[in-house]
Amino acid sequence: MTIGGKLLSRYKNLLETTDLQRSYQEFIRFFRCLRTELEDQLPDYKFQSDIVESAMDYSYFSFTQPQLRANGLKFVVVFVHASFQLEICISGYNRKFQSFWSKQLDIPFPFIPSADPSHTDYIARIPVPADVCACDTVLPAVKDTLEKCVAFLAPYLTALPEG
Repeated sequence: MTIGGKLLSRYKNLLETTDLQRSYQEFIRFFRCLRTELEDQLPDYKFQSDIVESAMDYSYFSFTQPQLRANGLKFVVVFVHASFQLEICISGYNRKFQSFWSKQLDIPFPFIPSADPSHTDYIARIPVPADVCACDTVLPAVKDTLEKCVAFLAPYLTALPEG
């Protein structure tokens, strides 16, 4: 049996002997709900499409507002499955904007700068200090972390007109 065959056999066994599928479906329901709640509570932001699932590596959704959009920036809420951690990323609309902004921003701790923004999907990321399993704490923690991102970017964007 090939390595791929062994992994498929293991996956089949996990589906047959655990509640992996139901657990993943619950995560997707939770993550969609988080997106919907943020969209309802942040009317100044425009949310792009639905959540993106990426083979259990990470799941994400993105959103922006006029001033960020005018500067080629957006926020992305990312769930990293391997670490079971939520993060908010400051991202560019494309690699050109990411490269430009990575040179402009003086990224302080606790933000984590991208090692290579021309080859990653973010300029900087910040972990959300919330236990995803404690669902009631997640939305306030995401909003608080988002406020930190907005405050961090404010000095760079204040000179630019909104819209």
